[in-house]
Order: sequence, then structure tokens, then C-alpha cells
Amino acid sequence: MVPVSQATLSLWLRNIALTSEQRRRLAELKLRGARAGVAILRESKQRRIAAVRRVALQEARERLGSGDVNWAVGAVLYWGEGAKTKPWAPSRLVAFTNMEIESLLVFRQWLLRYAGVTLMDIGYDLYIHPDADINRARSHWARVLQIEDCAIKTYLKRPNPSTRRGRIGNVYYGTMRLRVRRSTMLLHRIEGWIQGIIEYCGVG
Repeated sequence: MVPVSQATLSLWLRNIALTSEQRRRLAELKLRGARAGVAILRESKQRRIAAVRRVALQEARERLGSGDVNWAVGAVLYWGEGAKTKPWAPSRLVAFTNMEIESLLVFRQWLLRYAGVTLMDIGYDLYIHPDADINRARSHWARVLQIEDCAIKTYLKRPNPSTRRGRIGNVYYGTMRLRVRRSTMLLHRIEGWIQGIIEYCGVG
């Protein structure tokens, strides 16, 4: 340890040129340090995720043991229609996609009751074909979900002439996705709940 400041050292050494081998070694050390830092952060995150899932699994056992049907319905709805973490996409958010109004309303109520989510945390994404009446569809979803039209983001689906849609014309309103902001850890919690249901059913 040199008993002088970094600024003083910089001044003393500014005219000393490093060889190409020295520069290479310094670059390697810097890269190794950066990789070690990333590995530490990744390991810390994995431990947090594992802890969240362990707690969630115990929560699921308690909910199922108490016969909380409403909780179980929401968890199963998400199991079937919600976004899941994947090895290639481990940092997804909670997102539930459906065309059925009742499913969306039931799931939203479940989020508010069991997941610590507020209405302000939820975003709304409409996926719809470009040949549909988009304004009519937006008005429909705003009305049935009791939200402002401006709360809905609209995404146009890529046209596919070979697909035969069952819902067209005045009965076609696209597909709605409920998305929870900043919910990566909540997603792991929900997946822990789903694992509890799998365990309860004796299939996993």
C-alpha cells in the first residue's frame, strides 16, 4: 500500500509507458474482476429467488390446507394463461392474457387480494388485428375493465391470411393482457404457489 493519494500516483506515473504485455495483463485482470462481480450478483439473486419460492411453497400448502378456493382458482388461472419464467428469459414480469372478460376480472381481483398488487401497478395491453375496429375495441375494454381508455396500450398483430378467426366483426375485440409492473419476484412467488398446487395434486 503506497501512502500517497491516487491523484499523486497518477501525476508521478503519467509519463511511464506500459508494454503491450502489461496492458494485456491489466485488461485481463479488469475483465476477470468484472466477471467475478457479475457471478456474485447472479448467485445472490438466485439465492433470493430460491428463498422466495420456498416461502411461497409453504404459503401454498397453508392456503390449500385451509380450503381457500378463491386463492387456488387464481393460481390455476395463472398456471394456464400467465407468463412463466424460462431458462432463456428468467426475468419476466407477471402477465396474464385472455379474451374472456370474466377471466380477466377474476384474475385482477386475485392480484389485488392475494399478491399485494394495487390497481396502479397494473398495465393493460391490447393485442388486435389491424383490420379490426380498434377504437371500438379500446372502448369495449375500457368499459368492461372500468379503466380509462388512455390506460390501454395497443399492439397490432401481424396479419396471417391463412388463419381463420372465430371472432370477427362486431364480436371481435382482440386479446387483453394484464401486466404487473416491477413484478419479477412476484412471478417467482406465484410459480412457487403453482408448485404447491402440483405437489398437492400428487403429480410433481
